[in-house]
Amino acid sequence: MFTMKGIIRIEEYLKDTQQIIVRFCKFYDNESIENYPEVVIDLANLDTQNYDYFIESLMRIGTDIISNHEKSKPIVNKVDDIDMVDLDIESLVGKNIGAKLENYRRSSLKMRKIEL
Repeated sequence: MFTMKGIIRIEEYLKDTQQIIVRFCKFYDNESIENYPEVVIDLANLDTQNYDYFIESLMRIGTDIISNHEKSKPIVNKVDDIDMVDLDIESLVGKNIGAKLENYRRSSLKMRKIEL
């Protein structure tokens, strides 16, 4: 299963205001994290109970930021328009197919029959 990963860099901790200055980018990115903008985040908006919760709450914010970065970049690989009802794998050969990245752990499970 493919999981989208991100990188977080805390640039500065502002102890007086309880804020951090952070940069976010995708793990597999062609640009350095230094090329991404800094974001100021209040620690009150994060779960600081332990390291794992802290990183998880930080990435919840970072996921939206990374998504916005993606939308602002130029599209290099164009996606082909595919209008297909029945699956025809032969007609998909050589096509650029667009698909959503999801967290499949939270998606619906396909079932054939449910008996109660």
